[in-house]
Amino acid sequence: MNVSPLSGTLYALVDPRDDSVRYIGQTAKALAERLAGHIANPAPRVGEWISELQQAGLAPKSVALREGIPVLDLLVAEKEEITRRIAAGEELLNSTVTAAGREIRKRRAEEARIANERQTWRDVAERVRMAVGGVMPPGELPLIPIGPRAMRAFQETLLIAAEAETERTPGDDNHLSKATRLQLARGTASDELWSATGGAWTRLTSMARDRLSCRLEACIGGAVDRAWQSWDDMSRYLALVPWALIAVTPWADLAQRAGIDSEAEFANWASDDPTVREALAFLADHGGNVLAGLKAPEVRGQGPTPATALSAMAAAHCDFDLPELLHRDAARLLRDAAKDRQLTAPMADLLYKLDPKALDTAFGPDVVRDLDQQLHLPQGTSLRVLSALLQDHRMGPLGVLDDVVTRAGRAMPTVPAPDYWRWTGDEVPILIGIVGRLVEVAAMPPPRGLEKGQYLDEVRSLWQMDSRFENRGQGAA
Repeated sequence: MNVSPLSGTLYALVDPRDDSVRYIGQTAKALAERLAGHIANPAPRVGEWISELQQAGLAPKSVALREGIPVLDLLVAEKEEITRRIAAGEELLNSTVTAAGREIRKRRAEEARIANERQTWRDVAERVRMAVGGVMPPGELPLIPIGPRAMRAFQETLLIAAEAETERTPGDDNHLSKATRLQLARGTASDELWSATGGAWTRLTSMARDRLSCRLEACIGGAVDRAWQSWDDMSRYLALVPWALIAVTPWADLAQRAGIDSEAEFANWASDDPTVREALAFLADHGGNVLAGLKAPEVRGQGPTPATALSAMAAAHCDFDLPELLHRDAARLLRDAAKDRQLTAPMADLLYKLDPKALDTAFGPDVVRDLDQQLHLPQGTSLRVLSALLQDHRMGPLGVLDDVVTRAGRAMPTVPAPDYWRWTGDEVPILIGIVGRLVEVAAMPPPRGLEKGQYLDEVRSLWQMDSRFENRGQGAA
């Protein structure tokens, strides 16, 4: 009579060429017998490996990993060993019970990738902070006048919030709950507040597009959801919001990517200027969401992030290298700047480092180069004709002709400093803020031949009240 064994062995098949473990198994038989079974009737992947060894005159080795395991526990022990080894990065030929280990390895690899990416951003953030000095100070900001209708609407929310809860009668659809009435009142107050104050920044709202304008409206209207010690506190919060959206956003984006997650750490890191630190602390104390609220959601196809724009422009003008992680997005930003004729000479140098074929990728192939030869014209004739057409305003827009002529010139077009004031788009005010900070720290000259102070006043006008609001309210933020 055959007696079933009470225990078995957890074993490994080892490659004799490098002693690497290639297969984990369990058996209640003798190891030699089980190895013979592998050789005689192997699983497909194991069979390919054994054939490879046999062609080299070798055979796998079987090694006991654990002996005396109760038979009922063998499968569990095998699965745990496979999972542990695959999670550690070993390449096993087992075709079963490997999913858990591969999932662990995948998760660890993703965690390592995130950690490495965060450390890379941290290094970049410190370089940018050292080179540029942090957030551009807001300057003197008069308090934003709230207006009587917005005040009354906000006070109504306070009255409802202070009410005692009342029990609703089942089936009484005419009686709204306190929560519903408060939600409706806050919606009305938010609309009234935006209606009363949104016109204070017409220069900004005319330049921005949907996403930035919506963020501004949400931040302004969201003030009714918070408790305020005084109307002046609310007014000051409103005055600081546009500054935060323009000047602070790229630094908040950079900080988050670098793992600077707390409001207090960010306020200390973002600047040594006491006015900046105090303004950031004020926003944080009043629910301004300096970090979470200022980091706009990334939209595929919407261009490089504020953090990339700040890092690339700082690297170009403050002479430090960007890590490979940022190369693709930085090159894209700089190519767009070249096509917009907003590329400075240092930015052009950086673009050539990131993309040696930048002229082709930004402006297309040089189609003019062989045109004279094909038409049997003196060299340079085609370029002169096309340039003349481009300069003749009677012709109207000529599409890609500008790019064709630029590419034929074989030099990247550059300007002393980017000047985005005639452009529109959600990223434009933020780019202006970055340029303003670089001008402020003398990393680049102001555009259009302006004096430094003149240009900085122009930049700050984006987040200051328009002149028709200037006589409303008193004090400074």
